[in-house]
Amino acid sequence: MLVSLSIAAAIALPGAEPGLGLDDLLFSRSLHVLVVPGAQTRSLYLVATDDSVTRVSPFEPASGGEGVTSVDEGGGMFFATDRTTQTLYVVDPTKRAVIGSAQLSAGPDYVRFAGGEVWVTEPRAAQIEVFRLDGSEPKQTAIVKVPGGPESLVVDAEHGRAYTNLWKDATVELDIARHAVLRTSPNGCADSRGIDLDAQHARVFVGCREGKVVMLEAGTGKVVASRFVDVDGVDIIAFDGARLFVPGARSGTMAIVRVGEDGSLNPEARVPTAQGAHCVAVDGRGGAYVCDPRGGRILHIPKEARVGVSGK
Repeated sequence: MLVSLSIAAAIALPGAEPGLGLDDLLFSRSLHVLVVPGAQTRSLYLVATDDSVTRVSPFEPASGGEGVTSVDEGGGMFFATDRTTQTLYVVDPTKRAVIGSAQLSAGPDYVRFAGGEVWVTEPRAAQIEVFRLDGSEPKQTAIVKVPGGPESLVVDAEHGRAYTNLWKDATVELDIARHAVLRTSPNGCADSRGIDLDAQHARVFVGCREGKVVMLEAGTGKVVASRFVDVDGVDIIAFDGARLFVPGARSGTMAIVRVGEDGSLNPEARVPTAQGAHCVAVDGRGGAYVCDPRGGRILHIPKEARVGVSGK
């Protein structure tokens, strides 16, 4: 039985218009807010637990392009990437100001903080560009080549590992300290997309565009579970410690999949979202935020949004 959920809140982003190029979301555990890279608005939006929104616009103006599309946090700072100017920014969240920046070697996709470094995926160059901070200025320290990728990136800092996908049927394990590929493992996806991690149980989750989720054993790359979840157009996925949130951009729905202690994947709910809604972040309270690029807004599905049970 699948539980049907309703959207509890549609959160407007001040100054945003329909067609906004939303592509990444961050739930900041240090600030307990959702951080939304505002794409063409060249802003960061901070969404509080009551769904109120603060707009922060610390970036220099630029015309055209996709704008600021990815963000992560680490060491008390935010790190954001701009696809228009191909720039990595260091943002002080207290001052709400840019305090450092670096020109990137190629167009960025995702930025992630990894063991004191900042890693930026650059798919068109098939590489990850690695930076260390010199004061507040990022300095390039390495290039990690990932032929056939990289798509998405998740970091297990405790174990010194990072994971990314190739576009077709493979997940890559990386050694953070050595800036090296350790193994490339088949994941069973026709088109690999999103990735997330359960470090406690040494599990890596992969979202397949065709509507499937796969669980791999970290450290070996062995597939231990795989499940189609009745959504279409999967991109980014998110894990909250118990459940996987899997939006389908083409179906305009999101699957919620409970992950069992035994490694089973059990679809338990399906939520209507919006056409094109493809990125997701947990809200720290059992629910999730989903981006709605066509609507230029964020959808918040809290844990309490259950309204009934469907027979599918």
